[in-house]
Amino acid sequence: MKIRSRSSIAVGFAAVLAIVCLGALIGSPPAHAQAPQMVDAKALPGVVTGPYEVAVGDVLEINFFKATQMSTTRTVGPDGEIYLPLVGRVAVAGRTVDDVTEELNTRYGEEMVNPQITVSVQGYSGMKVYVGGEVNFPGIREYRGGLTLVQAIMDAGSFKSTGR
Repeated sequence: MKIRSRSSIAVGFAAVLAIVCLGALIGSPPAHAQAPQMVDAKALPGVVTGPYEVAVGDVLEINFFKATQMSTTRTVGPDGEIYLPLVGRVAVAGRTVDDVTEELNTRYGEEMVNPQITVSVQGYSGMKVYVGGEVNFPGIREYRGGLTLVQAIMDAGSFKSTGR
């Protein structure tokens, strides 16, 4: 039994994924067509950098330091807002967690003495990984922070015996 290294698995998966994607894009080429070219890296979308912006469907955890009974979890609605006691509707979609935290501390400061509120994202709605090709269970997987290519493949049931 031959054991493959992680790098050979990753290279194999990348090759299979590239071939499947190119096949889907190109369709059935005419007999005189040349071999497909690899996608230019400049044509791919850029890597997301900077602070995370809250999105519709995200689950926010809102903790009150000195008033723990007010701590709550809220899902961002389709209108991009959450509803909180005392302050009402708060628009959060498209804003950073730090920005939302600052606004909540300001708004609750009008109702409470020295509120100390922290906001964190408990669940991300729009971050998904698509795993396809010669894996046992292709499909959409939820992204978890730090998820690697090898972990996504393993989550999809690893390679089929026909995968190369």
